[in-house]
This record gives sequence, C-alpha cells and structure tokens, in this order.
Amino acid sequence: MKSPASFQYRSHVFQAAKTVSLMPDGVRVRRGSDRESTIPMAQIAKVDLLVRTSPAHGTAFVCRLWRARALFPILVLGSKSFRGFNDFESKDSTYRAFVLQLHTAMLKANPQCRFEVTVPESALLLSPLSNLHLALPVLMIVFVAALAITGDIAAAVVATIVAALGCAAFVLSRLSKLGPWRYDPAAIPEAMLPKQGGEVFTD
Repeated sequence: MKSPASFQYRSHVFQAAKTVSLMPDGVRVRRGSDRESTIPMAQIAKVDLLVRTSPAHGTAFVCRLWRARALFPILVLGSKSFRGFNDFESKDSTYRAFVLQLHTAMLKANPQCRFEVTVPESALLLSPLSNLHLALPVLMIVFVAALAITGDIAAAVVATIVAALGCAAFVLSRLSKLGPWRYDPAAIPEAMLPKQGGEVFTD
C-alpha cells in the first residue's frame, strides 16, 4: 500500500516537529508521538501562499490553510524548518512536492476552496500606504509653486487638489498589485514555490 504524501516541519524552536499527511478524509497533523488530529478537506475554505524574507532564514515559502471567517490559519507550513535558535533547515524540495499534491487533493475534494496569493506583513510596511506622510510636503510645494506662478489662491487650491488626486490614483494602482489575488490551483504561480526538484517525503 502506498504511503500518504507527507511533510515534516518545525514551525517554532520551542515546538516539536509535526508531520502533515494527505489522507483520504483530510489533512492529518501529527505532533510528536501522541498528538494527532485531522482537518477535513471540506472545512478548508482557503489556501494561501506567500513568500517571507528575513536575514535569519533568507527566503521562506509559506502555505496556510484557513477555515471560513477565521482570524488565524488552522495550519501553517513553510519551506524553512527550525533546527535551533536562529538555525534553519531548508525543506524546499519536499515543501514544493507536498504543496503541489495538497493543491491537487484540495481541487478534487473541495472545488469551492479559494486559492490566493497573499502579501506578507513586511511587504505591507513598505507599501505606498506607509509613505503617505511624504505626500503632504509634496502637496505643500505644489500649492506654494502654483500660488507663486498664478498669484491666485483659488488656482493654487485647484492645482493642489489635482496633485492630490494624482497621488491617490498612484497609491491605489500600487495597492491593487499587492494582492491578495486568486490563482488557479492547477497552475500555481512559480514565484510562490521553491525551485523544482526533489521528491515528497513519505512516512
């Protein structure tokens, strides 16, 4: 009998490694030797992928499973697994293989599930919203320059409003590119997966 597709991952230095397996009735999560639970496929409302970068672990690919209307994911998997303090093991090959099989299983068992690319929190900090404070000096310069050129306060106000609308349009266009956005689970964006190679671990 073929072993279920599985993935071993340690998400925190103070937690034991967990083994996540694709079973006919759902996703089985085994923590250590005595704790085991199963997440039914029908309860998974969303799967999202993101990429996190930090000086500690470099580039890490992350897959999260969500229940409907949940504030936190029910399961998080990553391509970098803790070995110790500030010490990570790369799981790129097995992570990629498992995530691909997870998508195939989800698409078959729960076609209503949403699949999204999500922007990590660190990227949002660098988004245009975090730089809105820079718009105020720019608008002040536009107002002063327009007033100096035209000598008309009304004309300067109009010019400033036009500049503000331009800034708002730029911010909105940038935010629309940040996501989240949906993708086809049968064609996962390559940018959201480690480079190809390796086989999935089986237990």
